[in-house]
Amino acid sequence: MQQFIASPGVTKKPRQKRSARAIRDARFSWAVLAIPFALYLIFALFPMAEAFILSFTNWSLLTLQGQFVGLANYIHLFTSPTFWEAFKNTVWFMLVTNLGSIVLGLALALLLSKRSWVTQSARAILYIPSVMSVVVVSEMFIDLLGPSQGNLVNWVVHWFGIPPQNWLVSPTLALPALMFLALWQGMGWTMVFFLAGLQGIPRYLYEAAQLDGATGWKAFRYITWPLLRPVTTLLLILGYINGFQVFAQMQLMTNGGPDNRTMSLVLYLYQEGFQFYKMGYASAIGMVLFLVTLIVSFLQLQRSRRQWSAYY
Repeated sequence: MQQFIASPGVTKKPRQKRSARAIRDARFSWAVLAIPFALYLIFALFPMAEAFILSFTNWSLLTLQGQFVGLANYIHLFTSPTFWEAFKNTVWFMLVTNLGSIVLGLALALLLSKRSWVTQSARAILYIPSVMSVVVVSEMFIDLLGPSQGNLVNWVVHWFGIPPQNWLVSPTLALPALMFLALWQGMGWTMVFFLAGLQGIPRYLYEAAQLDGATGWKAFRYITWPLLRPVTTLLLILGYINGFQVFAQMQLMTNGGPDNRTMSLVLYLYQEGFQFYKMGYASAIGMVLFLVTLIVSFLQLQRSRRQWSAYY
């Protein structure tokens, strides 16, 4: 093998010592980071580890006692019809509301991208539902979609020849009604993200495309949409997380009914843990929910990276 020998005239420079100021700055940085890291350990990692341990026990919130039961909670979970119903409802809710809010938010952002007092007023009006409390919005939709035949929605659909509906009681209409609520409340939030993404696209790209005859749909397909992929990826991942964690709307408006048609995984966890006091079983539900959310988010991130590398 060929030997590489340093020439005699080359001398190795001694490593310079760090200055006292650099050491002080490094210590200060670690001290500042220690506070949020400690809070993360206390309020995130430790509870997650505790929930993982409890998932292998029959620990009861009523007696504050439990015994190790191994995989019994997980076996019962995956053989429970209620769990699979809640899983199906959660997946459908997540897919429809996530993709729907992205499509509506992008359409609104493209429509209101030009600055004027009309578009700015429309942006503010459309964004108001996103900052409203879920409890307030749920109570408002209960009045709009409640069992009364004289509610506003039934009064409107009556003009189209549709008979009054029990929107929140019907097994076929309850979940779509909750999806509509989530879409109405979330489209303004996605609109703001897409507006920020559109403002970051250089105008000269559209000018160059216009010289080549690429306008309208072609400009959107080859310029706007590819450059909005990072924003879309972020919204998809956040939508997956929020969709799998849906709870308040279903708990306040339908409480999982009728016949578990609006039961979500988090609502199922809440009922098992805090109504039936089966905290070990509820912890198993939480672990499965965490694992599913992590896998879906990771796959979406990897898919978006491959698509992004194809363009660049």
